[in-house]
Amino acid sequence: MELRFDDFLAILPIFGKGFLGTFLVTIVIIGAVSLLNRLTSKIDN
Repeated sequence: MELRFDDFLAILPIFGKGFLGTFLVTIVIIGAVSLLNRLTSKIDN
C-alpha cells in the first residue's frame, strides 16, 4: 500500500467538513438536552 501525499491533501477539506459537522451536531444535542433539563426540572426553593 502506497501513501500518496497529493491524495491525502485532496481529502483534507472533505475530512474537515465531516469533522465540523460532527462537532456542530454534538453541540446542538448538548444544547437541546440542557434546555430540556432546565425546562422540565422542578424548582426547589
